[in-house]
Amino acid sequence: MKEILPWQTAITISLIISILVTGGCLLFPFLRVLNHELAQLFTFISFLVLLFLSARLVKTAVRQNQHLNRLYIVQRCFSPIILAAVCLLGTFLAIVVLFNLFGPQCRVSPGLPYLIITWVPAALFACVLGATLGAWRAHWLIILLVFLVILFGSIAHDLLQLVLGWRVVDCIVGFPSAIDQRADMTIPEIHLFQRLFILILCAIVWYFNAWLIGRQDQISQNKLTKNIARDRFIVLSIIALLLVVFAGSFVGIGWGHQALHFNLDEQTTSEHFIFRYKRGGFAENYLSAIIRNAEWSDQQFSGLFGTSSAEPVKVYLFDDWQDLKKQTGLGDHAGLRTIYIYYRYAITSTFLHELVHARHMELKPRYAIMMNRGMVEGLAMAIEENFAFNAGAHQSIAAVYQESKMPSIQTLLSILGFWSMDEHNAYKASGSFIGYLLLKHGSEKMVQLQQSYDFNKAYGKNLEELEQEWHRFLGELPVNLEQRLIADETFDTDLRPGYFQTCCPKLGKKYPSLEDRAQSLCTTASWSTNQYIQAHELYLALYQQEPKTIWLQQATQCLRKAGQCEQALSLLTEALAQTGLDPLDKIRLLTIKIACLLKLGNWPGLETALAELESSPTNAPASEWYIIRAGLADPELQNTLAIALSTDDTCIQRQMLWDLINNNPDDKELHYLALVRILKAFRSYRTNLALEKDRLLEIIELVRPLPNMGSDLGQILLSFCDEALMAQEYVLAHSIAQVLIEPRQSTDEYILFQAQKHIEKIDFFKNYKELP
Repeated sequence: MKEILPWQTAITISLIISILVTGGCLLFPFLRVLNHELAQLFTFISFLVLLFLSARLVKTAVRQNQHLNRLYIVQRCFSPIILAAVCLLGTFLAIVVLFNLFGPQCRVSPGLPYLIITWVPAALFACVLGATLGAWRAHWLIILLVFLVILFGSIAHDLLQLVLGWRVVDCIVGFPSAIDQRADMTIPEIHLFQRLFILILCAIVWYFNAWLIGRQDQISQNKLTKNIARDRFIVLSIIALLLVVFAGSFVGIGWGHQALHFNLDEQTTSEHFIFRYKRGGFAENYLSAIIRNAEWSDQQFSGLFGTSSAEPVKVYLFDDWQDLKKQTGLGDHAGLRTIYIYYRYAITSTFLHELVHARHMELKPRYAIMMNRGMVEGLAMAIEENFAFNAGAHQSIAAVYQESKMPSIQTLLSILGFWSMDEHNAYKASGSFIGYLLLKHGSEKMVQLQQSYDFNKAYGKNLEELEQEWHRFLGELPVNLEQRLIADETFDTDLRPGYFQTCCPKLGKKYPSLEDRAQSLCTTASWSTNQYIQAHELYLALYQQEPKTIWLQQATQCLRKAGQCEQALSLLTEALAQTGLDPLDKIRLLTIKIACLLKLGNWPGLETALAELESSPTNAPASEWYIIRAGLADPELQNTLAIALSTDDTCIQRQMLWDLINNNPDDKELHYLALVRILKAFRSYRTNLALEKDRLLEIIELVRPLPNMGSDLGQILLSFCDEALMAQEYVLAHSIAQVLIEPRQSTDEYILFQAQKHIEKIDFFKNYKELP
């Protein structure tokens, strides 16, 4: 048999492809190491290359050796074909690893199993299919046509799964690169099963080719080979067909909900929803609250856009967050009239967010809208966060704009712009913009925008003009110090870079950064002084590399928790003495300095620091600090109050503050300070309502007469109202919301708006009649 293809050709092609794929990924930092996207991109390119390479190799061999049996030629050619495939994979891995040694130095090993399991079946299928086409000396146009049929057939299959099924598994690259799936690099069962199914398809094509070739050969020995090939082809084809029909959703071929219904085996129907959940699971225990929240959410969407549900929305409730990710490959998400959600989030505003996605198609949006994350997530956030209903909801985003950290809305609404910044920030900013359009221009114009994707047509202004109008609106909103501090940190692109600017954000680095190591130490430190000291040294090294106040803030906090307040004060005093210190940074450092002085009982120093904080031109919360100063001036309260305010043990803090309230019944200002701190530390209530309900009712009565209580405590009380609502404690929930309205305690219009909305929601929950 003549030489059919020089080994150098296979190696050269493999080298070129590997360099081009890996080199091209240098443009996108998050693709720089072996992760799902890179593995799938390489798999797709390998499929195309190996299909044409194997077809050419076999076709050349058949033409040069026409006196030999074609099945024999195909079998002989398969060794160099497999070698070419191995060269392709080996060269690719070598280049990725080599680059990683001199580049981001990330962990490659977690991605290897996913690459191998994804690549091998697809590469083998391409080799077998190419060899079959080459055996029949197919023209390159025919090979290209076969590839396009497979490609577009796979895409059509993906779309069919997306519309009718519950998760997409592509026939070439397997399970799509779900964002959350990359976090721990585990391989979903459905991905593994589908790759095994592709191997069955390889065998079917191989035996089908052997059968056809055998039919043309009259030699008795080859007749036996033909019959064996025919029988195996028929048996494997029947197995594949049965798998598609009866287990399609288990193996990622076909569509349907069999696998999901197998795990979520119970069903309940309400007026606008069909709920699937596990019999006897957590979701079933909270089903009544989930149904009420779903119907309330449906009313919010329908009321805003004047639509009605033509079909019920299917809701799949999962008892465990990891189970949701395992079965769907994603966290909470929605498709067409379908929602997949963790049961606890189904009782919160997250459900409303996903319902907007599930019913978005009722607005008849253009296809370009559905491909734009800024537009899609912006609409969901606008409704979930009340951006569409109240100007006060925009205060946190107004703080971002007033701190000059607002991203361009034109970037956010571009196809890839949403990924160019931190995802949490992108959600918030796009939600505020879409919410502003709904708030100021109404829902009819928003529907026009959805259907035309033309801002001029819908609003009579282009996107730039609408952005300027939005900015003027944000610039006029009042913001407080806490909102400014949060905006300054969360929208800092150095601290929270965009997805495209982050090297392998999901895999983690082989050598963790100083920040990662410091955060890990703080997380596990608990009361370990040594770990806090180690974390302090790492944060201090970060501060020396890049003098950002947040690193010094963390370094001194670690010293405080380690009991080395004197050393922390020395660092803080030196930093505060700097000229040109940002006012917000000064507030942060002064707050830590006050905590250190409290622990040391340094009353003169504390008086000076509190006075400096109160005189800050940044609207510091002077009322609370004034009360602290007054309390610390009383020798009988000094030590107890200082310990209560400086301890990191919330249980001790709560008990000491209650003792202060009980021992000083006439000191209303002290009551105010203690209750503010108690509510901020009142987290055990969330897990044990039965034990804490009476105490919470006592707090409500105590806070009712406090001045400006709603503005300071409103958000905390409303979060407790949500907890009571989830537990179907409607009387308690109503009492919490009512105290914010009557008498009118708050000067914050947004707190009043939320309290009134909670009252409406409570009434809806109480009066809703479930279907029998």
